[in-house]
Amino acid sequence: MPNNSAIEVEVNYHYQTEPEKVYQAWLSEELAQQWFGPGLGETEPVQIDANVGGKFRIVQVRDGQPVGHGGEYLALDRPNFLSFTWAMDGMEEISVVKVYITPTSGGSSVKLVHEIDEQWREYIDRTREAWLGMMREMEELIK
Repeated sequence: MPNNSAIEVEVNYHYQTEPEKVYQAWLSEELAQQWFGPGLGETEPVQIDANVGGKFRIVQVRDGQPVGHGGEYLALDRPNFLSFTWAMDGMEEISVVKVYITPTSGGSSVKLVHEIDEQWREYIDRTREAWLGMMREMEELIK
């Protein structure tokens, strides 16, 4: 699990659709395969066990090399909150991602908080931009 030297990387995004659709997009294998890592490579079929304690696995092929990401669901509170661990293949560090979904008059507001280890401080902007890109891609799929 993450250690006490975690840095919180926060990303905020507004969707023009209700919280249920946003929440479901995080847990749909079909949609995750489309919104994960836009422009970085072909995504292999995504595996999601959308239960607390269930795991997910996402593998992209980037420049001919598989790059795997995975984790375990820590909390699922439809349609307002989900939390999961996050790790890349070959790395020992496990981080935590929390997704807060709030209804608004024009759709849904999402606050994502990715707790990364202090040693990855130089990747804060890159992490924020990666999640923001994925949220933009997700929006196109759930309009």
